[in-house]
Amino acid sequence: MNSIVKTNYCFIALTGLSLFSQNALSECNRDDVEFYLSKNFTTQQITELCKASSEEKSVPVIVSSKTQINLSDDEAFIKQAIDARNIIISKEYLEYTLRVCVEYAEEDNYGFSPKVCPDIRYKIALNDLEAEETDKKLFFFGENGIDVEGDISREVLSGLEKRSDEEKKYLFKRLESGDETNIPVREGVSSKKAAQVLNKLLK
Repeated sequence: MNSIVKTNYCFIALTGLSLFSQNALSECNRDDVEFYLSKNFTTQQITELCKASSEEKSVPVIVSSKTQINLSDDEAFIKQAIDARNIIISKEYLEYTLRVCVEYAEEDNYGFSPKVCPDIRYKIALNDLEAEETDKKLFFFGENGIDVEGDISREVLSGLEKRSDEEKKYLFKRLESGDETNIPVREGVSSKKAAQVLNKLLK
């Protein structure tokens, strides 16, 4: 009975959304809409998220599970979309913590490769890149997330404490570095839509 009620609820909500103009939802597919509904977004909020509008709020905001603040629709969406922890969004930076696994030895006879999974703190500068070229898009749609190129810093928070200095030196070489990375997006969330929303927040 519960599954029937849930299905009917989604059907009714989606039917209600269909009353809005097709252009308003042109940037979202059915999966996007169902995801927003599951996160208790209103039909008006979903319509606004799906619009390809050039108007956007630019108020800096810190997003974390310990902070109680009023979020814009786009900021709330990004908090849900990025598959990471302790996300902070401001005018200057996008920051988040990600657990990254790295293999540090060859496979054994059973095909098993030993690995470590340190927690990495990513900090991506937004203001410098925006200042260099105002019409340049920082975030680009990628297969498994959002590809980013720019000023990126990384800090190992934990996970390598028991490793020797020699092992750490080797592992640091194996970890991602440079001015490119991929921001992971949660399963069921459109990477394309997430990239569009991040670009809007830069304006």
